[in-house]
Amino acid sequence: FCEHVRQDSRWATLPFIFLTAKSQKADIRQGMGVGADDYLTKPFEMEDLLSAVASRLQRVKSIKAETAQRLASLREDILRKLGHEFRTPLTFIKGYTELLAESISGVGEVERELSLEAIKAGSDRLSALVQDLVFLVGLETGEAAAIYQREKEKLDLVKLARDVLAAAQEAATRQNTALVDDLPLSLPLVVGHSGFLADAMRRILENALKFARSHDSRAVISAEVRTKEVHIDIADNGVGINEDELPHIFDKFYQVNREKLEQRGVGLGLSIVKGIMEMHGGRVEVQSKPGQGSVFTLILPLP
Repeated sequence: FCEHVRQDSRWATLPFIFLTAKSQKADIRQGMGVGADDYLTKPFEMEDLLSAVASRLQRVKSIKAETAQRLASLREDILRKLGHEFRTPLTFIKGYTELLAESISGVGEVERELSLEAIKAGSDRLSALVQDLVFLVGLETGEAAAIYQREKEKLDLVKLARDVLAAAQEAATRQNTALVDDLPLSLPLVVGHSGFLADAMRRILENALKFARSHDSRAVISAEVRTKEVHIDIADNGVGINEDELPHIFDKFYQVNREKLEQRGVGLGLSIVKGIMEMHGGRVEVQSKPGQGSVFTLILPLP
């Protein structure tokens, strides 16, 4: 029953206390292992039970207050930082749509195709931004974690990484960037959410393409087991990151040298990657040198 309660995101913060005559250590471990907040054994004192209930209710109240505060802060960040990012593609879409509407008969085939491409680029940019914001809110509220708990499974990371590489190949070809598969034949299975982990790898690869050099650019993906963990390395030979910026690159809305590199977006990608890895009980690390490239490492625990 406790397991079923914990699988429903609506009840993610609902306190759950076992009150039972099962007092063996194995029973207690099992009860706590399925997600109980407390485990009381019979015989019991009424004061102990009431104290446990009051303590857990207070904890839920604190969690909800903290969540509300985080969301309020997130709303402020969104309103403050996203105005320009929303307006730019909307201006593209509106301008080219009006152009087509006002002179539909006088627009040549080339102009029409260019206008439609601009409209699609603007709508794609808006769509990606909205999806990032929705996912970020899911990470902040715990809804993404609830989805992870419901849908996690044993995964073949080599197959997953190769699928991500294949999906990125078209974009890499357009940018003359070589994607190099240096993955092993197999790795131990890990427990995870295939969609979330694929998204984390995709975002790192997209960064490698975004900051690629103008010539001889490449991104190499490799993986190995190191001390009961699987390490997935995505290395590039791009522009690299300054040492003083490395501690901040996983912060929400942080962008490396936006003005000089003329970046689009609002700096949510690496923050989302960090959230995904922490959801899996793992982490993400980076090593980088300006002019030499970067290595991002996604680290997952073995079951």
